[in-house]
Amino acid sequence: MAKDTEFNAMIREMLLPLGPVTTRAMFGGFNVALDGLTFGLIAYERLFLKVDDRTRGRYEAAGLTPFQPYPDKPTTMSYYPVPDALMDDPDALCDWAREAFDVALKARTKKPMKK
Repeated sequence: MAKDTEFNAMIREMLLPLGPVTTRAMFGGFNVALDGLTFGLIAYERLFLKVDDRTRGRYEAAGLTPFQPYPDKPTTMSYYPVPDALMDDPDALCDWAREAFDVALKARTKKPMKK
C-alpha cells in the first residue's frame, strides 16, 4: 500500500480553502476527495483533476492529455493533469479543483439508481 507523501500533504494544504480535502491510497496512487467524493488523483507526483465535456477543452488548450493508468495500454480516464503554473498559484488551483469537484458531483447525480 502506498504511503502518504509530502506532495499529498502539500496538495491537501493548497486545497484547504475548499474544505477538508483528503487523500487515500488506491491502485499505486491516491484519490483526492472532498466530502467523500473523489474529484482528483495523485500519480507520478502529479495532481490530476476530473473533467467532463464542458471542462475538458480547458486542459486540452493547455496541451495536456488525459491520465493513462497503464503507459503500455491506450486506456485513459476522465482526469487531466493540472497545468504546472497552478502549482505556484494556490488560488487558481482551488478554482480548477472546485470545478473538478462540481464535475464529480454532477456525475454522481447522473448515475441511475440501482434496483
